[in-house]
Order: sequence, then structure tokens, then C-alpha cells
Amino acid sequence: VVAVTYGITIKSVQDEYIIMTERTMDLIGKATVPGANLYDLIQIIKYLPAWLPFRREAAEGRLMIEELVSKPFYQTREDISRGFASHSLVSEVLVSEELTPRREAVVKWAAGSLYGAGAETERTYATVLTFIMVMALHPEKQKLVHAEMDRVLGTGRMPHIQDRNDLPYLDAVIKETARWHPILSLSALGIARQTNTGDWYKGFYIPKGTIIVLNVWAVAFSQNDRYNPQDLIPETFLDNDFPEIDPASWSFGFGRRVRPGKAFAENLVFILIASLVWSFTFSVNDSEVFVPQFTENLVSYPKLFKCTITPRSDHHTKMVQDAAMEGRP
Repeated sequence: VVAVTYGITIKSVQDEYIIMTERTMDLIGKATVPGANLYDLIQIIKYLPAWLPFRREAAEGRLMIEELVSKPFYQTREDISRGFASHSLVSEVLVSEELTPRREAVVKWAAGSLYGAGAETERTYATVLTFIMVMALHPEKQKLVHAEMDRVLGTGRMPHIQDRNDLPYLDAVIKETARWHPILSLSALGIARQTNTGDWYKGFYIPKGTIIVLNVWAVAFSQNDRYNPQDLIPETFLDNDFPEIDPASWSFGFGRRVRPGKAFAENLVFILIASLVWSFTFSVNDSEVFVPQFTENLVSYPKLFKCTITPRSDHHTKMVQDAAMEGRP
């Protein structure tokens, strides 16, 4: 994401941009949980002296966000002036037009939104971990995924993003995983919105200025006469007679607040999961009672669980090792 947005190459997980992003996203994650801050409920206290702890923390957080957005933007501008900037979204804009201060601010913050949302590894981490848990808990579904991948890909190559349309069952399992446990908790997508126009919904009039809180769990677990929403049934997304809602339509936010980098994130999650499940078998100890447990943070992911990860064959092991040596996913 950093390379696409700014043309900056990240060489390790200890890179300053990775550390800066993780620190800032952790701050945002904690601050945006409804009720986490007293001034969300009693706004008059924001006028209290700046030396109070919560005011100081807010000021420090603002500086962190400003640095996250500004530092890579101005690094790209400096690289252009030196003549060795890599092609990127930001460099293309900076080279193609003379920016007014207002236009520069728009480009800088738009790029920062893409960078911050796309570079946040926690959501990808949560999705992949939840998928691994699902595979380990449902070996019968895992066998169907393996059978589809063997039929479409064989053992001669690892999956590519272009294979997505040819792997409908795997895609359905990924969607069902997102529905079965939304990685953005109720508090995350439950952040209040306000309508900017009046509207009718199922006979109810919603006036302009109405405060609305979104209940994603109600959407994900809506009752129906065909399937039990508590069960994991990927086949619902392959049933043409059952209009299941794609979790992608709500897991990235709503309306103007739809998460930047949505398509990029979806493709990244798919290729990571496809590569993992092509290469390995995931299982849990049948003799132990396993109860799925998840964190209650802004991004909800599985709590530590025991899982056996086994290469599907020696050939699969070699393919993974070769891909790692070549730097491929």
C-alpha cells in the first residue's frame, strides 16, 4: 500500500512507516470505540484546561495522525525533486499539476486515508486468523476447498488473484467467514451517523439530522427460513435462490465513510488465504473441547488458540519455499 500510494519501498516490519502506522492505528482504534472517552458523552468537558490528561492525549494523537499523513507525502515530493521517485498515485498527481495549498491538502489527506486504511495490518490479520480457525473447526468445508483448488490449479502452481472467479467455493467460504464473525465489532461499525436528507424505509420516515447507529451483527445474523445464521454455511453464497447479502457491502463501512482501499484489501485477503489453504491443512485436536473466543477490540480477532498447520505434501512445501525465496505472497 505504501508503494502504490507513495512509491516508498518498505524493507522490513521494523520500517519507520510500519511502526508509525501501527502506533497511529492503535490510537485511532482505541479512541473511536463509543464510550471510550468521557467527552464523547459530555462534550462540554472539551473546554476544560489543556493540561488535563485527556486533553493532552488528544493533542498528542492529533500530532501522530498529522505525521502519518504528512511524512510520506513530503518524502515523495522530495524524491521527485531529487529525480528518483518511483511511480505512485501521489507522484503522478504532483508531477502532472501545480497544486494550490487547498488542492495539496486534499491530495495529502486523500492519500493518507488510503495509506492508513490499507496499511493497517490488523484487519487483514484478523480476517486470515478467523479463516484459519474456521478451516480447523470445519474439516469437511476445508476438504471441499482443497478439492476445488486441486481441480482448478492442480499442484503445478500457487494461486493468483486472477483465479478468484474460478474458485467460487473458496470465495464463498471467505464471505461466510466474514459474516459468521464480522471483524469490525459492533462498536466499530456502530459509530453513530447522521442523515443528511430525509428518507423513507419500509414505511418509516427518517428525518434529516437523525442519529443512526448501525447494528452489523443484526445484519450478519438475520433470521431466515432456510439457513441457521449461527451455523457456518458457505453454500448460501452459491444459492441463486437465496439473496444473501455480501459482507463486503457492509464490512468496509457505509455511504461516504466506505473504507478507502476496499478493492485492494479484498484482493490482498483473497490471495493470502488462497495461498495458505492451497499449501496447508489446518486442524485442531479432536480430543479437546474448542470454544471459539474473540477479542472485543475495535477490530475483533480470535484469541490465542491451538492449531496444527501441516503442509499438504512435500511438493507443496517446496513450492512455498520457492515462492518465499522469490519474494512472492
